[in-house]
Amino acid sequence: METGDANRKRSAVGIGTVKILNHNNKLTLKECLYVPKLKCNLISLLELFKEKLTVNCKDNVFSLNSKGKVIMHGKIINKLMVINFTILKTLLTNQINNLWHNKLGHPRDSVLKQLALPTTQDNCLVCETKKAHKKPFKSNFEPAP
Repeated sequence: METGDANRKRSAVGIGTVKILNHNNKLTLKECLYVPKLKCNLISLLELFKEKLTVNCKDNVFSLNSKGKVIMHGKIINKLMVINFTILKTLLTNQINNLWHNKLGHPRDSVLKQLALPTTQDNCLVCETKKAHKKPFKSNFEPAP
């Protein structure tokens, strides 16, 4: 991910859904990138517009609106739109994938694909240990007479 500082690129380590709260109004943001080295949360206005949200500005205050109702508001500080919010819940996509994998008893990815469910990208420790096969040892001993 690139920010205003071209010398500092940040890597996203996950993607998922985030629920945020601002003045008792909840908003769910989908397909959010998780960038742990970023010092603050950034929200793309284009992504909000895709969700059919509109922005109204007056003086140094703005509001995000859905179907004519204000759902979030904030201030414009140093040419940036700033919203103070609380993150209610975060669920990364790979957590959802692993949840299905675990609930269905650790099936192979081909089974999840047949059910039109997302496949896991992480190596499952249970699968690695329980589905591993122990090979017989080679015997260097001669049979007893």
